[in-house]
Amino acid sequence: AEKSGILFTADPLTGHRHTAVIDASFGLGEALVSGIVSPDSYRVDKRERTLIERQIADKRIAIYPAADGGTRQETLSAAQRSQTVLTSTQILALVEMGMRAEAYFGAPQDMEWAVSAGQIYLLQTRPITSLYPIDGLQSPDGTLHIYFSAGHQQMMTRAMVPLSLSSMKVFVPVGHGQGAIESIYIHASGGRIFGDLTPLLRHSISRKIVFGILSQFEALAPQALQLAMQRPEFQRRGRLSISFAMLRGAMHLVYRVFAALWWQDLTGVVQDVNEIIAQNIRHARSELESVPAGKAKIQAMIALMSAQLLVVIRWVPYFVAGEAAKRLMARVGRRWADPAALEAMSLGLPGNVVTEMNLAVGDLADAARQSPRLAASLATLGHDSEAWLAQARQIADSGPFFQAWDRFMARYGSRGPAEIDLGALRWYEEPLPLLQVIAGALPQEPGSHRAQHQKLVEARETAVAQLIAQADHGLLGRLRQKVVRRLTYVVQYGGALREHHKFMMVQLMRIIKEQLRETAVLLTRRHNLADADDIWFLSWPELLAIWDDRESKFAQKIPGRRADFKRYQKLTPPMVITSDGETPIVQYQVADAPPGALIGNPVSPGVVEGLVHVIDDPQKETLQPGEILVAPFTDPGWTPLFINAGGLIMEVGGNLTHGSVVAREYGIPAVVGVREATKRLRSGQTVRIDGNRGIIEIL
Repeated sequence: AEKSGILFTADPLTGHRHTAVIDASFGLGEALVSGIVSPDSYRVDKRERTLIERQIADKRIAIYPAADGGTRQETLSAAQRSQTVLTSTQILALVEMGMRAEAYFGAPQDMEWAVSAGQIYLLQTRPITSLYPIDGLQSPDGTLHIYFSAGHQQMMTRAMVPLSLSSMKVFVPVGHGQGAIESIYIHASGGRIFGDLTPLLRHSISRKIVFGILSQFEALAPQALQLAMQRPEFQRRGRLSISFAMLRGAMHLVYRVFAALWWQDLTGVVQDVNEIIAQNIRHARSELESVPAGKAKIQAMIALMSAQLLVVIRWVPYFVAGEAAKRLMARVGRRWADPAALEAMSLGLPGNVVTEMNLAVGDLADAARQSPRLAASLATLGHDSEAWLAQARQIADSGPFFQAWDRFMARYGSRGPAEIDLGALRWYEEPLPLLQVIAGALPQEPGSHRAQHQKLVEARETAVAQLIAQADHGLLGRLRQKVVRRLTYVVQYGGALREHHKFMMVQLMRIIKEQLRETAVLLTRRHNLADADDIWFLSWPELLAIWDDRESKFAQKIPGRRADFKRYQKLTPPMVITSDGETPIVQYQVADAPPGALIGNPVSPGVVEGLVHVIDDPQKETLQPGEILVAPFTDPGWTPLFINAGGLIMEVGGNLTHGSVVAREYGIPAVVGVREATKRLRSGQTVRIDGNRGIIEIL
């Protein structure tokens, strides 16, 4: 070969399907693939057949075949070192060859090529395995559409089975035109859910709202969206379809938020919401149990899921008011308030369901300590939780623990890791992770979790008193004090409702899941499904249609979907992706970061050093006291691990995502949005987390 190299028919970095990327060097390709030479790089627009970018490298050496066999290394002349390897004609010829191969195999290709005596040779080709699939993200109207990963917003980026994906589409209350079961604005690809933000991004006002909301879940989201919007295929102008009923509903919601923010009595609102949730769950259970098994029960499940917004909307204004009050306090007090007091005013809020759950976990550890035999048994827990629970209940003085355990499971058993996934195991199904957390907490002092929480409560009360006192200055001091009293009051009661909507959702999912298991058994008896677990690989529309399926057409789809799901589990979903597969690359920047440091979004202040513990699945591992938890994401099912955590590093997240808020409440330094943290860090490493600046140093 006189020249050789690699051709990707889609950009492997951004995923752009319309851009071909070529790396080329003189001589054999061994020099390129072994990394001993920097190649020339060319990027080509496949649609226009135009060269987008040409980077000429300093090519010092090349490898050629030796006359007697083997290879020889040759130093290139000064002129050849800076000479382009490929001519424009050769570049376009390579791209044409790549497009033919791509069309033949039906997928973007990773190809190796060579040139000899002016003739281009294809040496080998294979699919590009790193590209995120876009099968479910095609543009509905021929223009470029932009999607945001719901997993990044919900802090659960793991692949989900088809029925779980379909459930998310049913739960979303908009986009159900002409009786559609699933929302047209929610799409699934690669086992993950993506929301189509295109209609909102086309308008300047709604775009600002989207940027503001998403920046709280992922600080780099607006930057990634703006990069995607720079594409010429994206239409910035469009028309939002807003009916009078929608406008009236939005105005009513704004009024309720305003009332909750400034004059409504919020005392006891958390208890009221708890009762609303309890009534809704009782109604859901009664409703489903009264419907006969079969198609009617599927219809009842769908109706319940699609109606949940009407329940949640009853308390959303209180929560929104709580968040608005927190932001207003930061703005009102930016010149005179102590920043630490502004941060502390939302700590230890009474009534938060996740805080109460974590305290209840600590109470279980306290109850286990009262029985030395039970505590000793927990220390040798093993991996069979069902067998351990059966044996432990026989221990003579285990009664108080299991009374507390049964109360805990009745209230929180529907929770667990990846809990927005209908198919994921809940604690009532597999309590091993919960038992492991309790076992890990046994060395701590009895009541230490309650004492820690009380410190947070006292810190909040002190901060609120300090802010009120600091507000009394200048001519408007009394008025400013009144505003501060109101805002901190709203933060206390409205902010506590942050997790209630998800708490209700997972309880409803438990009821639906129990009914689905019965439905799956019935479908296997009818020979519609080969196995009861096959039900997780159907969608809700298919579950409605399967009762009339006499050709087993749905059952025939299951093996392929199982294989896809296994493949999807190995993928990392992008935060933002376009309908043609481009994933904008953005990253955090810290000017004075030490060389080799990992950079992310600082969401919980403080500096801590500790041993890294990388955990991909809390069903399988737990933390030792003081270890640094490194995770792809965390949701409420993960937070019992925070009891022992000395610090937190996550691959996704923002200021308002679940793990960030809990880390602040626990006083744990945390940095989130650290790309590939679970791959770049290894368990056993010592790191320093700077939660003030977003820097992670490997020591």
